[in-house]
Amino acid sequence: MNAYIYILISIVFIVLLTKWYIFERRKYYIRKYTFSLKVMQDFKNTYPALKDEEIKLIAQALLDYFKIINIVGKKFVAMPSQSVGTFWKVFTNDNNEYQKFCKKSFGRYLVYSEAEGIQKNSIASDGIQLVWEHSCLNEGIDPDYPTKIPMLFNLDSKLKIEKGFYYTKSNKRLNKSLNEYCIFNIVNMKRTQVDK
Repeated sequence: MNAYIYILISIVFIVLLTKWYIFERRKYYIRKYTFSLKVMQDFKNTYPALKDEEIKLIAQALLDYFKIINIVGKKFVAMPSQSVGTFWKVFTNDNNEYQKFCKKSFGRYLVYSEAEGIQKNSIASDGIQLVWEHSCLNEGIDPDYPTKIPMLFNLDSKLKIEKGFYYTKSNKRLNKSLNEYCIFNIVNMKRTQVDK
């Protein structure tokens, strides 16, 4: 009887160790990944006014987004930035490289999803809350009581991206035609769901 328990515990340990190893290997691959010059140039052609350093910031934000996807698995994660979403779209155009990246980073093909601001439907609101929470935690920000806006949510505003998503800490003078959103609406969505 004790031998069976020992074997069962050993099997569970090996399975958990294997999952941990795969997760860590994928996390390392994403962290060390460098986008090709072709992808960088194609994105530069989309946003010619951006400087190389700004494009590198956007590329890093996409890798941060991919790290979040790696952590949450197959849950839907909304893309809160127009510029980062466009970079992702450009990356998918290099089909062979993107497929290789997905296989090594996620073990599956990751379907591109359009960038979106704060939406009313529950899937989108769950997705935006998920990326909000992980973006904040990655930068040492309390997601429930933020003192600043994480990079993934702030890039469009910082770089003055036309038709980008602009997040502010105030509901005052929001301009919906400019895709302006208050970050506290994300926090409040979460609080409302907890209170139900």
